[in-house]
Amino acid sequence: MAVSLSPSRALCTANTSRLDHLAHRFAEFRRTHSKHARIPDSLRRAVLMALNAGLSSGEVCRACRITQTQIHYWQFHQGRKREAADVQLTPQVFPVVHDITPMEHDGWPHSDALELRCGPWSICIRPIQG
Repeated sequence: MAVSLSPSRALCTANTSRLDHLAHRFAEFRRTHSKHARIPDSLRRAVLMALNAGLSSGEVCRACRITQTQIHYWQFHQGRKREAADVQLTPQVFPVVHDITPMEHDGWPHSDALELRCGPWSICIRPIQG
């Protein structure tokens, strides 16, 4: 006969399993990399997912041998990455608005140039002299 676990006990078991798996991943990373190697984004995301799943930061720090400061830094930057991903930079196409071809500072007609604007960036393509 199968033994059923209470929801809180099942969550505790799942979290213990998650913590063990995360600790194993960190141990493997540390075994194959130098002492001051940058922790990859995949492990950083796994830590943040474990915290979101209900593990305490103290448990994660002890099991993975990381600091609270690292966790706070990763949380802060995850929020900033999410904000940056919300801003969509779409290219804008500008029609020719005049018949006169004004000269640029180097003597090439402006109408021969193509310009791509994306947010604060601009890429300009024009024929070279020759």
